[in-house]
Amino acid sequence: MITTRKQLIDWVKANVADPVLRKCVLEREMEVLGGFNPLPTSTNPGWLVRLESKFGNQYYIAVGVKKQIEPAYYWFQVKLVPWENWQGLNSDNPLYRGDCPVKYKVLMNGMDTRAN
Repeated sequence: MITTRKQLIDWVKANVADPVLRKCVLEREMEVLGGFNPLPTSTNPGWLVRLESKFGNQYYIAVGVKKQIEPAYYWFQVKLVPWENWQGLNSDNPLYRGDCPVKYKVLMNGMDTRAN
């Protein structure tokens, strides 16, 4: 079960198989954007993680939670961050608030519509 930032990062490192994304995962720092409900193109909750290549390209990975008795996780790439679905504002849990909750609160409130 994923309950901490470290567990989420470790899960991403162990499960993202796309060659380009895998290179980013293994060579660069990741930014946890926090919990989102629902994730884009999904009805499931989960987390978003921002990856950056050494050339400055940014990628967003969603880690979804399938609604079952035992959580099952899956990942997919997303193009846009749905800040309106960010759950960090309503949580004291650092995993849901993300790495920079003050910045995300501004993005959520529509003051800046860019992904980061």
